[in-house]
Amino acid sequence: MPDKPTIPANFTTEQVFNITRAIAGRVGYQAVIDAVSDEIQGILPHNHIDVVILDKNKENLVAYETGIQTEWGGINRKSVSSSPIRDILLGKVEHLITPNAMQDPRFTITSMFNKPIHDHQLRSRVHVQVRVAGELIGALSISSVKPDIYTITHVANAKLLSDLIGPYFFALWQSELVRVTEINRVKESARLEGLRTGARYVTDELESARAQIGMDLHDQTLADLSRIQRRLGSIDHLDADDIEALKEDLGCCLLDLRQIVDDAKPTVLEMFGLTAAVGARLERQIQTTRMPVAIKLVDQSNGCIDDLPFKMRITIYRILQEAGNNALRHSGCTKINVVFQSNGSDAKIIFSDNGRGYQQEDFASCGGLLNMKIRASLIGAEVTFSRPGKSAELTLNYHADQ
Repeated sequence: MPDKPTIPANFTTEQVFNITRAIAGRVGYQAVIDAVSDEIQGILPHNHIDVVILDKNKENLVAYETGIQTEWGGINRKSVSSSPIRDILLGKVEHLITPNAMQDPRFTITSMFNKPIHDHQLRSRVHVQVRVAGELIGALSISSVKPDIYTITHVANAKLLSDLIGPYFFALWQSELVRVTEINRVKESARLEGLRTGARYVTDELESARAQIGMDLHDQTLADLSRIQRRLGSIDHLDADDIEALKEDLGCCLLDLRQIVDDAKPTVLEMFGLTAAVGARLERQIQTTRMPVAIKLVDQSNGCIDDLPFKMRITIYRILQEAGNNALRHSGCTKINVVFQSNGSDAKIIFSDNGRGYQQEDFASCGGLLNMKIRASLIGAEVTFSRPGKSAELTLNYHADQ
């Protein structure tokens, strides 16, 4: 068996400075672990690093990873009870170390989410708590495909790394808790205000519609017009084909603007239902992109999807509109499937395509994906996404009793 790597007992001062410089100014969990990965390779050799962060009630977690991409990653929440390192997350032990997780009974329990370990041959593993001011907020895990390479010295270095990055994660963790608390406070305040006065409710609804139109104009029409303006900046150098292309772009922009105006009513949704409205919208999007894409809409609710409140249906419509934009503009797909399920109070909608799938940068930038999650949260629904590397699938779940 080859000798285990020889590493310093502790980080040197220069190494600590390199790590702190690497993470300085980073504003997201993913950005922090990406920044430290290269810096620690000589001290903590690895093929995979992940940091899991607990939610406010410390019952669920979100994992952020770098190196090998696994099913642990992404922005979907998972239960602490199903985590293979639940003993750390529950505060029962301070660290775990294994020479071969694929043979270690602690990591082979069938009821736990161990599949990524075996899928990616993550043999050697070391795990430590992430604590700030004594509060347990998550765990740092470092893995290698080589067996039996970590020692207790690696555990000490992992703990020191955890102490270095912990304050950054704590600040981000607190910001997330404040954001969630503020969203809940605003939602409750709006609900009570609506009960007090119908007039105020109408005003809020009109303001929400105005904000929605502004968002659509900003995300779609304004972006297209800005692109056209940039091309017009060099109009003296444009030939006839370029000018014709500009005319076509402007026509598409006008078509989108007409659609935004129509969506503000929205006529198709009111007259023909959600399934028909989503189908019509996707057809128009395909026309503007000139891509041969097949659409399959399946209403498994037997029409009950249209028994949902109108505010619910219009929000679902907007989320699927954004999903269609992402699929047609970025995925290179040739098929889009949308499945509607509902009993009139609860709902589940699945949007999938056969394109390139979500990329890690899609989650890191948090643009359109975060936009869809925010829209869903405002109606008490939840949106989840398939992990990077797999075919893209968006699932929206709404339960009336939540």
